[in-house]
Amino acid sequence: MKDLKKFDRQLVEEAALSGYEYGLQVADKRLIEEAIERFLFLRDSSTGRFDRDRWSMMLSSAYAELGALNPATENIQQEELVLERGAEHDASAQLDLTDVENIKELDKASLEKAIAVHREALSGIDRERAPLDWAKTQYNLGEALRRLGEKNIGTSQLEEAVQAFRLALEERTRDKVPLDWAATQVHLGRALASAGRRAKDDAKIEEAIKAFRSALMEFTRERTPTAWAGAQNNLGNSLASIARYEEGLAAHREALKEFTLEQSPANWAMVQNNIGLSLLRSGRRQNDASKLEEAVDSLRNALQVRTRERGPEKWALTKLNLGTALAALSAYRNAEENLVEAAEAFEEVFAALTPNLNPYLYRWAMNAALIAKRRLTEMRERRESSLPEANS
Repeated sequence: MKDLKKFDRQLVEEAALSGYEYGLQVADKRLIEEAIERFLFLRDSSTGRFDRDRWSMMLSSAYAELGALNPATENIQQEELVLERGAEHDASAQLDLTDVENIKELDKASLEKAIAVHREALSGIDRERAPLDWAKTQYNLGEALRRLGEKNIGTSQLEEAVQAFRLALEERTRDKVPLDWAATQVHLGRALASAGRRAKDDAKIEEAIKAFRSALMEFTRERTPTAWAGAQNNLGNSLASIARYEEGLAAHREALKEFTLEQSPANWAMVQNNIGLSLLRSGRRQNDASKLEEAVDSLRNALQVRTRERGPEKWALTKLNLGTALAALSAYRNAEENLVEAAEAFEEVFAALTPNLNPYLYRWAMNAALIAKRRLTEMRERRESSLPEANS
């Protein structure tokens, strides 16, 4: 990039916004990175609080979009199923960690306490006399580390989780306890996938894919349909995160065979959201309007279940994804109609949220609404300027 101080500020603003907008349309990381550099300059050279806040918010939006385009970056939009396994008990009764799902609801302090409890429990278990109890405690330690690692920055706790799951698998073998072996493979895969995205390490994500596929050797649709569908969903997420979209979509569509709207509406909506995201990303990369249309359809499907009343954050997340897909589609078809709907989706979410409820989604909605409205204004101005002047 050239020295921005030598250029007129208005030109820098126009270049930053137009470059950012085009970078979003064509899913070009380089253009978004250049826009971030311009946004940083505009923020740091602002003389008024309003302007500084404006460019700070644009920076936040750009960083989030860059993360969505980077297949190795953790992304709030991509969701993974937590397997509900009644056989997985925790050694810490006082924390009420009776199954894996409950760990999801704990805050950092509780997770740190769970980690300490499990480490202490391991010191009191004789591996040779009670190998499966030892392995179960390693498994629960790994899951608590994974949950905490996803809440914190860096990968150290995620790497510790991977190590704990691998230790558990030394005793939880496929021959001895096939379903526990498969469950541990799934959670090993989740830890590897999170560490791989955060560290931009595709090799770790490949390991995660291998772990999910191993789990599917025992989690068959006939034997354990819910666990099978969950593993398929997790497999699809990891494949999509390294841009293997067609394989990922195939896995997600397998999951929908069990996660039906009638029998499992929440999981059905989750997978529809994930399918929509994969189609959105592949459609952007390949300039394929038909995939963007499919993305819109999948995200609309998810919103049949994800209503604001049932769950405001998941509704907001999916609504923002829908707006993003419509905005991308507007570059190819029904430009104004799709952009109007996108702007309405962004504004609806912005009006429904507060910064305290979810600052990430709040900033995303605000910035996306501003960009969509600006694009609409420019589109209408261009159309009006192209009309012949009436005879006087």
